[in-house]
Amino acid sequence: MTETESQEQQLLEEKLRTALEEAWAKANAALVEVVKGDEGDAKKVWLAAEAAEYSSLLYSLTHGLEDVNPPVRETKSRDAADLVREAVEALNLIRARKPTDQQEAYGMLRNAAQSLRTVYLASLKKGEGSR
Repeated sequence: MTETESQEQQLLEEKLRTALEEAWAKANAALVEVVKGDEGDAKKVWLAAEAAEYSSLLYSLTHGLEDVNPPVRETKSRDAADLVREAVEALNLIRARKPTDQQEAYGMLRNAAQSLRTVYLASLKKGEGSR
C-alpha cells in the first residue's frame, strides 16, 4: 500500500468512526422519542435512518465491500420500538468494534438502516391516518 493509499484509508476510517458515533447518538435519540410515543418522533427517526445509511456507505467504502449486497431481514409488522432498539444495539456493537467479520458487520449496518427507514415510513403513514 502506498503512502497516499494509507492516508486515504486512515481518512476513511476516521470518517467512519465519526459517522458511526453520530448514527448511534441519533438512533438513541430516536429510541427515546419512539418509546415516549411523541408525535415528533418521525423527524428523529428519519435523521437516525439517514445517519445509519451514510455509515453503511462509509463502511462499505472503507472495507472494500462495494460489491457485497447482504440480505436484509423482514421488518414489516414489527413493533417500532423493537426495531429502533435493535438498530441502536447493532450500531453500538459496530462502533465498539466487536464484530470480527466485516461482511457480517456490514449486514448489521444495512439491517439497522432498513429498520429505521421502516419505522420512519410507518410513522408517516400513521400521521396521514390521523388527519
